[in-house]
Amino acid sequence: MNIPFVLLITLLCGVNFIGMPLQGRRDVLERVRSYIEEKEPTWKLDRKEEENDGQVFHWRSDKQRVTVSIVTFSSEDETKTHLSKQLIMVPVHYKSKINKLGDEAFLYQSAGTKTCMLLIRKETVFIQVNADECADAEKFAKHIIKSIEK
Repeated sequence: MNIPFVLLITLLCGVNFIGMPLQGRRDVLERVRSYIEEKEPTWKLDRKEEENDGQVFHWRSDKQRVTVSIVTFSSEDETKTHLSKQLIMVPVHYKSKINKLGDEAFLYQSAGTKTCMLLIRKETVFIQVNADECADAEKFAKHIIKSIEK
């Protein structure tokens, strides 16, 4: 059996193709989940889904919803590139750039609605937060960033 050397090393070292160790990614995602559960006891994790190099968390509180997508990368440059691609993929221009929320953050919100989307880069982590209320999106984003900094 002839396994390519790069694939063999990747499997043996427990490193994904983007480069962040699998255990490091799991640690980040687990910290995020437990931090939000601790800080927001009225919000319940409805479900979570595996994403290529991260996870999507679906949170509920009464009739409100927040969806958080977190993807990890091996370098800040890769994360910057991913954020840039995401900004281009959204068919409308962002409403505002938010200072003091991660390393870079952008708010998308249609006029006359309460729902919004945040696209955030913090170190080697890309975060997308979609929420029924912008206040909830910002609150969850701050929790995520705090949990990453731990």
